[in-house]
Amino acid sequence: MGVHVRRLKRDPYRRKTRLGRDLLFTIDTRSSDTTSRTGWEYGLLGGNFLAEYVVELDFAGRRVRFLDPGAYEVPESVESPAEAVVPIQIVSNRPGMTIHVNDQPITLLLDTGAPMGLMLSGSIARAASVVSAPTPGFAMAGAMGAVESELGEAAKLRIGPFGFENVPVAVAPKGWFNLGYPGDSVVGYDLLSQFTIRLDYRHGRMWLRREPGPRMTFVGLDYALYRLSGALLSSHTSGFEVSLVRAGSPAERLGVRLGDLIETEASEGEVAEAIATGQELTVTRTLDGVITEVALEAGDELPAVGAEPPPR
Repeated sequence: MGVHVRRLKRDPYRRKTRLGRDLLFTIDTRSSDTTSRTGWEYGLLGGNFLAEYVVELDFAGRRVRFLDPGAYEVPESVESPAEAVVPIQIVSNRPGMTIHVNDQPITLLLDTGAPMGLMLSGSIARAASVVSAPTPGFAMAGAMGAVESELGEAAKLRIGPFGFENVPVAVAPKGWFNLGYPGDSVVGYDLLSQFTIRLDYRHGRMWLRREPGPRMTFVGLDYALYRLSGALLSSHTSGFEVSLVRAGSPAERLGVRLGDLIETEASEGEVAEAIATGQELTVTRTLDGVITEVALEAGDELPAVGAEPPPR
């Protein structure tokens, strides 16, 4: 962006935008001039800018549209069964909404930067009867760094009139560093991306259109396949890498381990089905520092291995 970072600068930086309105922003220099405390670099376009528009988030079309609130507003109601208008709360220009998790109403922050669909504090999770547990390989972090986190599932969830079943939930027993509203919880990308959304800050309304053929995702991956096999399969140049293994699942019984590489031309669904049905599977993993091919068969009693991910 051509910004010369000055640690002692107190007023905002300024840059022109394609919307004809300057963007004012600050830069976090509390750890260094060049890197964040988490080691991740990111930019957040916040409510001070967004609240001046009706903002459309078209996830399927990979577009964000900034609509003039003087010429357009979200209506109070719609007639199409695929659409709905729901109220939103605006607190310090941060939009939030009430959803129902296992029939428990919860008010959360809308956060497109949260990778999972639902991130709950421990107290909110307990109120909504969401059971969670630590899961090897699963960890979450916020702007302040790593957060103690567990993985759970909500049997049902409702946003306005739209229902979902078997929704993965990230739970922070001690909270998300005051992320979101008083409940310290957010609804994130995996759920929001099931819709096209328009946020009308001025009138406190959100329009939703559910896209056809929805599928529940888990950090962008097919959650139904993870539930089927117990292995979360991330795309790799030569097949799939195992990012999570659920305790007591077909994947664990077959001997699949975190970090295993499955080299194949088969689809994600075909690999998940093979794991779920206990078919013989060959994986590449690191054993005693040596990259080794291991043939897995149902009934094998393989030792637990803290496998390192194979080199990419």
